[in-house]
Amino acid sequence: MADLSFTMGDAVNYAWTPRGGYGLTQTLAGQIVGLRGARVSIMLAVKDANGEWQPYIRHVAYSKLTLRTTPCEALDAINRRIEANRHKDERPT
Repeated sequence: MADLSFTMGDAVNYAWTPRGGYGLTQTLAGQIVGLRGARVSIMLAVKDANGEWQPYIRHVAYSKLTLRTTPCEALDAINRRIEANRHKDERPT
């Protein structure tokens, strides 16, 4: 059953177990960007070759998520860049 306590924009911790990781789990900071049935779409921050943070979308099970209380500078930087581009596109030419 889906956990209905999550809403769009919530800050979450994603418990990720890499393949071949000997069962070790890493906790990644994410933000919920979509809720669909048994899975959730989350945005993670990934560094590109230039060292800039880029958004990365994953579709994960609710059971892999917990609410996050500490801020994540990388996700905040991505959100600021997305908002700046949105406002730039809304300006009349």
